[in-house]
Amino acid sequence: MLGISLATAATIVGLRCGGDSELQQPQAAPSATPEPEDIGSARPGGTLRVLYREASGSADIHRIGSAMEAYAWQWVGSFLMRQRAEFPFSIEPDIAIGLPEMPGDGTMVIFKLNPKARFHQRPPTAGRIVTSADVKATFDRIRGLGAASPRSGLYAFVDSIQTPDAGTVQFKLKTPRADLLNVMGDQFDIVIPQELATKADVFGNGADVIGSGLYEAESFDSRRIKLVRRRDGPWGPNPGWLDGCDIVLQPDEGARANALLDKTADVTHLPGSVAEVFRNRPEFTVSSAASSTRHVLFVNHTSTRYKDLRYRQALWRAVDRRTFFGPYGDGVPAGPMSPAAARWALAPSELAALPGFGDRETDLKQAAALLSAAGAPPDGYEETLFTSAAAGLPELARRLAEGLAEANIKLRIVELPGEYKELQNRLAAGDFALALGVSIAGPYPDPQLYPYHHSRSGGANYGKYVNSALDAKLDRQRAVLDAAERIRLVAEIQKELITSPGPIWIGSPTETRVTGKRVHAIRALPFLPGYDDAERGWVSAGP
Repeated sequence: MLGISLATAATIVGLRCGGDSELQQPQAAPSATPEPEDIGSARPGGTLRVLYREASGSADIHRIGSAMEAYAWQWVGSFLMRQRAEFPFSIEPDIAIGLPEMPGDGTMVIFKLNPKARFHQRPPTAGRIVTSADVKATFDRIRGLGAASPRSGLYAFVDSIQTPDAGTVQFKLKTPRADLLNVMGDQFDIVIPQELATKADVFGNGADVIGSGLYEAESFDSRRIKLVRRRDGPWGPNPGWLDGCDIVLQPDEGARANALLDKTADVTHLPGSVAEVFRNRPEFTVSSAASSTRHVLFVNHTSTRYKDLRYRQALWRAVDRRTFFGPYGDGVPAGPMSPAAARWALAPSELAALPGFGDRETDLKQAAALLSAAGAPPDGYEETLFTSAAAGLPELARRLAEGLAEANIKLRIVELPGEYKELQNRLAAGDFALALGVSIAGPYPDPQLYPYHHSRSGGANYGKYVNSALDAKLDRQRAVLDAAERIRLVAEIQKELITSPGPIWIGSPTETRVTGKRVHAIRALPFLPGYDDAERGWVSAGP
């Protein structure tokens, strides 16, 4: 007998269930353009040509972030559970055959595996069935990578993983966790064969890129990845329409745009200013969606100035979120959660009534009054802002400075050279007063809230924000399994973080994809769209 029903399990991942329909009405979907035509008209064959803007240089899916290799892995691999590629982007089974069972108090989560799921017809798996030993080895590997994986800490609440038989895997939790299935649906937690998961030296080359997805890697390196339809055919209901996918690294946005115009590429991401060239041309389709990545002004609460709540409240109001992302729709203003976190983030109508999102003149007047009350000089004050020379941050820092200058907060911008890790190191050392950076987290509550605001998170609370009452709420939301109650609590936390800010959240960048006319059913999504492209995408005849 199950102590927690499958219907209750559905509420944990945000599916509708009786009794809370009013609260669970989703907000307006992120602005993803629907696919150009119905999937029913799809035709098989052809190769999709993708230009990617960044690569990690590693084939290890459990170590890397959002890059070309991760996109390719989503064609090659499968997940235990994954994000549904339809608004509101809830969780659905992939290798699991359904939602898990949760007997007792919810600390035991039991998955049954699809007996049809099988790995590629390549050594060392030779097309064998995916078993519970593979799932256990995969998640044990992710958990064991520690600092080498940006996802290992998300499984700190897992006590052990058990395999009572080849088709059953049990996760024993230290405490109930509302985000368990969302964490498993992370865009990088692909199940790999136990033969690879337990090797000390793995993913040195493309030969180790083996999964259970619709496509397999013909070649795999940091400049070009060639994928082909798996030789033994699909095990699931979706056959995949394409013969293959050719993914090429091209960091230069102008070169990517020209390749679309020359019809030597089919799809790529472009910044809004460049995508605007394609928007009104009938031979291209432009689609956009808010990303779960967020831009944030980190504030060091140990500095004398920012210990005072009034200074932080003034900063929150002085940031001009309307102009921060520029004139081409390169981002969406938001609070402590990205609008990509459908149903969890505060709706635009709710934000409009809160500081920083309403009338600009009112916000500036309030900022001035707060600074005056805090004892700031009448003509304002100067502050050093650290940021990175990477990730497009220098231009955003200049826009941020222009907005804050309207409140007489004058920034001296210091761009740290090299990769973003230079800024990350400074943040981790607490060697800053203000710093403009980016936050990458899944589109669900816990990773967007807990690491940045809980005083004992040990995570990304770089500014040492301490709010004991909020700590209690952050702890509680992790364990609330009822969807309606958790939605209310998460909204309450977001509003408190706007009125009593830790970091100053600005908004989320927009992912804009441009596709040529021969491409169908490829669209921007608020998360890495590899498996959606693999299953739905198709190309028509001709260039």
